[in-house]
Amino acid sequence: MFDNISNNFHTGDVEMTYNVQIFGTAGSASYTLDMKDMGGNDANIQNVTCGYCTSTVFEGSTVQIDVNKDAWKSTLINLQITSDSQLSPHTSSITTN
Repeated sequence: MFDNISNNFHTGDVEMTYNVQIFGTAGSASYTLDMKDMGGNDANIQNVTCGYCTSTVFEGSTVQIDVNKDAWKSTLINLQITSDSQLSPHTSSITTN
C-alpha cells in the first residue's frame, strides 16, 4: 500500500519524500522494494528512513530493509523514501526475502 505516492505527478523532477507503507510485516523479516516511476523506469532513490527497521540499504531503484523483531506489534511499517523520480504504486513492487 502506498500513501499518495504519485502526488498527482505535479512535482516534475523536484526531490520529494514519499510515505510508503507495508501492511502485515512479520518480525525479523526482510523485504526488497523495486521502486519505479509511472512509466516503469527505475527510480532514483536518495534516502530511506524506517522506524521499525534494523537496517536499510538502497542503491539505484532498489531498497532492502530488515525489520526488527517488534515489527509484528504494528500492522503497518512506514518508510520515508526520498527521490527525484515520481514514484508509482502501479509499477513498483515489494517482495519478501
